[in-house]
Amino acid sequence: MVAALLNLFEDLNLDRLRFVRPTKFVFLCGGIIKESGFSRPDSLRDYLWRVCLLSRRLKGEVVLAEKANQLYRETKYTDLISFEEDIARIASLVLVIAESPGSLAELGAFSSNDVISRSLRVIMQQKYAKAGSFVR
Repeated sequence: MVAALLNLFEDLNLDRLRFVRPTKFVFLCGGIIKESGFSRPDSLRDYLWRVCLLSRRLKGEVVLAEKANQLYRETKYTDLISFEEDIARIASLVLVIAESPGSLAELGAFSSNDVISRSLRVIMQQKYAKAGSFVR
């Protein structure tokens, strides 16, 4: 086994070897985002994305859940939660804005998953902050 590893390393040309670390990003989940236009935002996530231009303000990349789900369909993953675990491993954080049925379902799945819950952050309306609900 050791000889095989040594052979592998001897074949490498370290002068030509390049490694680029993936850039960190925010994985953003929440309410619906309108495609475009100047219409009034339907959700906080829509407001942050289209009006506040969140990615510019963060000076970093924001990956929308819809885009990740589209990418998931093009992979060989057998289940979505494994794919989302891997996203959570390489993301700076997973941000869920609890404002829609889909985002509440994601919050439930993400908070009960040990891998995803480490990078999970949640935004919810102040009026629900003291409510005795499963979301809080």
